[in-house]
Amino acid sequence: MYKKILLSSAIAAALGTSGVAHAAVDLDQPNGQNPLVFAEEIAVGSGVDLNVTAAGTNGGGDSATAAAVEVDFGFTIGQGTSKYVRLGFDQPLAAALVPADFGDDSAAAATYSISQGGQAGDSFVIVEVAAPTGGADVLQDDRFAFQPQDGDEIEATDQNTRSISYDLYETAVDAVNETNLLVSKSGQWITWGPGYDLTCTSANPSQIDVVDPTQFVDGTNTTNVSNLNLSALNVFTEGGTAVTIPANYFGAGAEVVVEGSTEAFETAAGFTLNTVAADAAPANGSATWTATADPAAELNGVFAVTADGTNEMVQSNYTLSVTDTAGAATYDVGTVSTACGNLQFSGSTDRLDFALTPNGAFQQLARITNPSGTAGDVTVTVINDDGDQVSFDLGDINGVASNSLDARASTKLINIDDIYAAAQAADPAFAIAATGPDSKNKLRVVVRGEFGGDAVEGYSATDRDSDGSGTSVTTSFTGERLVERREDGIYIQGLTVSRDNNAFFQTK
Repeated sequence: MYKKILLSSAIAAALGTSGVAHAAVDLDQPNGQNPLVFAEEIAVGSGVDLNVTAAGTNGGGDSATAAAVEVDFGFTIGQGTSKYVRLGFDQPLAAALVPADFGDDSAAAATYSISQGGQAGDSFVIVEVAAPTGGADVLQDDRFAFQPQDGDEIEATDQNTRSISYDLYETAVDAVNETNLLVSKSGQWITWGPGYDLTCTSANPSQIDVVDPTQFVDGTNTTNVSNLNLSALNVFTEGGTAVTIPANYFGAGAEVVVEGSTEAFETAAGFTLNTVAADAAPANGSATWTATADPAAELNGVFAVTADGTNEMVQSNYTLSVTDTAGAATYDVGTVSTACGNLQFSGSTDRLDFALTPNGAFQQLARITNPSGTAGDVTVTVINDDGDQVSFDLGDINGVASNSLDARASTKLINIDDIYAAAQAADPAFAIAATGPDSKNKLRVVVRGEFGGDAVEGYSATDRDSDGSGTSVTTSFTGERLVERREDGIYIQGLTVSRDNNAFFQTK
């Protein structure tokens, strides 16, 4: 017997889970609305017992005592009479059921006895529900409960979704023959799923200053890249308790790694998770932390970067991985990873992917255009085929008068030889490879304008000096990652001159 008591969903918080708490499976709800979800990381092997009653109770059902499945009787059982409940299972029982495995919340003090089935190997059980003479009736909206007590009656040999059926009959003969059905209900009651969730949500970080890549556009060296979340879900262990972190997943000593561009952040506090710095100055493209106790508590919060103020930052996508420590938690899930934000340049960028060899047999010219309604400075980056790169201002190129491009203006035709000379002036060590059949002697040219927005990066211009204050264009993240150049974004064109200098060929 049990009384109806509504348990708060706060149970979920107390158990270290997130979201809406599971309850005992309610067959009066739409099919599949609230099955008991067991951790898919459970090693089923040749068979594992599932304590479905503990799972239903820990999930916060509507009863004061344990219950795995609940359903309205659907038909009144008058005092001094009986009716018969037949439960059907997708898979055979692993151990015998007893009368104490059934109950209700009626005022009738009904008694239970097993008429047929319910033994190990059976896939059904027929239970007589008797309302004693001289008491109250068992009403049609009173709740019947299936509550196997020992925890070994339900066994999993696979991770298939399982259903349970409830049928009510007038007589035992009808229940055996499955005739003259009074009430029939069914639904999913056991499913499987991951017990944890690892996510990073973009924090809309400050953009890298396109003119001074050693800082962000707000003039600072620190920004929040993304918000982290590592949490347990509404999932149960085989014992029917809600999974938690770190007891079941990612115990003490779990390793956390963030991979992406690190060159400008190789300081003691270059990368932080919840203000906790990486274990050491990051190197080789990653930063590493070791969780001391509870990875969920230590990870949830903000992933931030702090530039050293000297090395130029570059656009980068970051990936966060957590590696479980074998033996430190119930379930060893190895390494799990998630995309974890990015850094992008302010303004707009474009590139010339194929620049001919400087001082080569063919002459190449470049033209840079600002199609926006706002003037702004332009920075040029030249990259050789070995991946070495150097940046400099547009005005450092021979024959270009200014670092800035006026609204809707274009530069003159700039010889690739002069772009290469400006790169070598900025860094005398920068060079293309030596000539020869195996030489790498081409360049890529990237231009960045302090105006407009990048289509491929999802940034859009939002203010074209609408108040007349003379301030430059600002940008915001729209999430729209287009494939074509924005109308207000910088672009560079490449032109190749024929050998006889009588024709131009546009290469981009």
